Amino acid sequence: MLTEIEQRVLEAVRGRHIMRRSELSWIGNGDVVAAAKSLVEKGLLQTVAPIGESCFAITQKGMRFAEGKV
Repeated sequence: MLTEIEQRVLEAVRGRHIMRRSELSWIGNGDVVAAAKSLVEKGLLQTVAPIGESCFAITQKGMRFAEGKV
Protein backbone atom coordinates (compact mmCIF):
# COMPACT_ATOMS: atom_id res chain seq x y z
CA MET A 1 0.00 0.00 0.00
CA LEU A 2 1.27 3.46 -0.90
CA THR A 3 0.93 6.65 1.08
CA GLU A 4 -0.92 9.56 -0.50
CA ILE A 5 2.30 11.40 -1.36
CA GLU A 6 3.83 8.24 -2.87
CA GLN A 7 0.72 7.78 -5.01
CA ARG A 8 0.95 11.38 -6.26
CA VAL A 9 4.64 10.99 -7.09
CA LEU A 10 4.03 7.70 -8.92
CA GLU A 11 1.18 9.21 -10.96
CA ALA A 12 3.26 12.27 -11.85
CA VAL A 13 6.21 10.21 -13.03
CA ARG A 14 3.88 7.78 -14.82
CA GLY A 15 2.47 10.63 -16.88
CA ARG A 16 5.91 11.85 -17.93
CA HIS A 17 7.91 8.58 -17.70
CA ILE A 18 10.86 10.49 -16.27
CA MET A 19 11.14 13.51 -13.96
CA ARG A 20 14.06 15.51 -12.68
CA ARG A 21 14.45 15.59 -8.92
CA SER A 22 13.98 19.37 -9.00
CA GLU A 23 10.59 18.98 -10.72
CA LEU A 24 9.15 16.98 -7.85
CA SER A 25 8.50 20.14 -5.82
CA TRP A 26 5.40 21.05 -7.88
CA ILE A 27 3.65 17.82 -6.79
CA GLY A 28 2.67 19.26 -3.44
CA ASN A 29 3.45 19.54 0.22
CA GLY A 30 5.38 16.92 2.12
CA ASP A 31 8.66 15.30 1.48
CA VAL A 32 8.25 14.28 -2.15
CA VAL A 33 11.93 13.35 -2.55
CA ALA A 34 11.65 10.92 0.37
CA ALA A 35 8.48 9.51 -1.20
CA ALA A 36 10.27 9.05 -4.52
CA LYS A 37 13.17 7.29 -2.77
CA SER A 38 10.67 5.02 -1.03
CA LEU A 39 9.20 4.15 -4.43
CA VAL A 40 12.72 3.33 -5.65
CA GLU A 41 13.14 0.95 -2.70
CA LYS A 42 9.83 -0.69 -3.64
CA GLY A 43 11.00 -1.13 -7.24
CA LEU A 44 8.34 1.16 -8.73
CA LEU A 45 10.79 3.89 -9.75
CA GLN A 46 14.48 3.92 -10.55
CA THR A 47 17.06 6.67 -10.39
CA VAL A 48 18.88 7.71 -13.53
CA ALA A 49 21.11 10.64 -14.46
CA PRO A 50 20.81 11.06 -18.25
CA ILE A 51 21.34 14.83 -18.16
CA GLY A 52 23.69 15.15 -15.21
CA GLU A 53 20.87 15.74 -12.73
CA SER A 54 19.27 12.95 -10.73
CA CYS A 55 16.01 11.86 -12.29
CA PHE A 56 13.33 9.35 -11.41
CA ALA A 57 12.02 7.02 -14.11
CA ILE A 58 9.08 4.67 -13.78
CA THR A 59 9.83 0.95 -14.03
CA GLN A 60 7.69 -1.66 -15.75
CA LYS A 61 6.61 -2.85 -12.31
CA GLY A 62 5.66 0.74 -11.48
CA MET A 63 3.57 1.05 -14.65
CA ARG A 64 1.74 -2.19 -13.90
CA PHE A 65 1.16 -1.11 -10.30
CA ALA A 66 -0.17 2.31 -11.35
CA GLU A 67 -2.53 0.65 -13.83
CA GLY A 68 -3.80 -1.71 -11.14
CA LYS A 69 -2.39 -4.82 -12.78
CA VAL A 70 -0.26 -5.93 -9.83
